[in-house]
Amino acid sequence: MLKGRHKRAFNSLARLRWTKVQAARDLFYMHTLLKVEAELNRKKGSKIAEFFTIGRNRRAMIGSEIVMFMQQVCKLPTILPVYPN
Repeated sequence: MLKGRHKRAFNSLARLRWTKVQAARDLFYMHTLLKVEAELNRKKGSKIAEFFTIGRNRRAMIGSEIVMFMQQVCKLPTILPVYPN
C-alpha cells in the first residue's frame, strides 16, 4: 500500500478474506489510515519536541529522570528487584 501497489494488496487481501467485498472494505480502511497517518506526520514537529510539548510524555520523562538522579545520588538501585522465596 505504501508503494502504491493497490491491486496487489487487494489480490492478497482477497485470498485472505471470505469475499471480495470484505477485502475491498479492509483495503479502504488501510488506505484511509495511511492517509491520516501521513497527515499527522506532516503536522507534527520533531520527535524530541514531543517530549516537552505533550504533557503525558513530559511527566513520564521527568519521573524517569528523577529515578536516574536518585540512583546516582544514593549509589543504590531505586527500584529493587523482587526475588521469589
